[in-house]
Amino acid sequence: MKYLGIMLMAALLAGVPGYGSGEQPGQKGTPAVTQSKGPEAKGELGQAAKSYSAQKRKEYQNRIEVDLAEIQKRIEDLRAKAVKVAPQKKRTFRMALVDLQRKNTVAQNRLAALKNSPENAWSGVKADMDKAMDDLSKACLEAEKLL
Repeated sequence: MKYLGIMLMAALLAGVPGYGSGEQPGQKGTPAVTQSKGPEAKGELGQAAKSYSAQKRKEYQNRIEVDLAEIQKRIEDLRAKAVKVAPQKKRTFRMALVDLQRKNTVAQNRLAALKNSPENAWSGVKADMDKAMDDLSKACLEAEKLL
């Protein structure tokens, strides 16, 4: 019985003109959402968006390169300190350094992929890069805690 009422209500609403279309009552014509914009509106905004995203992309790449250089320096410092680690912790510390170096290599590869990615795929590669940098930062902190 419930389903019959639901079906009847759906049939009634389907018959109402403009229901759910976003069209104001009494308004005729094409809804504003589907109206085409002139070429001047598309061109200027499109170029501004492209240049803005290209600028943002370059800034992001530069920031990641600086972060990777800092982390590489921290890895080198940790390797220098590895000599002074107690024998009981040496194996654990070496494993942490190997994991850290592997994650650093992954981040370097993601940066290369980010630089070579097309404009339309940049956001997906950026998300991968952010995850790799987060993993690398956490691994670096864990290795430093072992000292």
